[in-house]
Amino acid sequence: MEIRVCPNCGKAFYAPKDGEQVLCLHCGFLLYDRRSAGRSQKEVGVFFYLRGIKHSATLKDYSAGGAGLEYGGKGLEVDTIVDIDIEELGVHQHAITVWSRKVSGSRYASGLKYLQT
Repeated sequence: MEIRVCPNCGKAFYAPKDGEQVLCLHCGFLLYDRRSAGRSQKEVGVFFYLRGIKHSATLKDYSAGGAGLEYGGKGLEVDTIVDIDIEELGVHQHAITVWSRKVSGSRYASGLKYLQT
């Protein structure tokens, strides 16, 4: 199972990882999974800014619509808006946290969805 965010109502819900078609449990919107085809694995240092404070992180994967990060400190809450800079990819975007989980000790991982600007 994994957390998904409905593009229609914006609410998060759990869905099977391998589902090609997923039905939103909140509004009934039918999602088609396009993430696996466009997701690339890459480990590179990045920065994100939360309320103007710069934080270091490691990019774990990315797509045209978002990125997966790992970082130290406190985990980001879902729906937190950050600014992300991935210099190596030329990405400078506003993004929103769609999921977060503790990896180990004080290490966390979060999935970010880029916001349209």
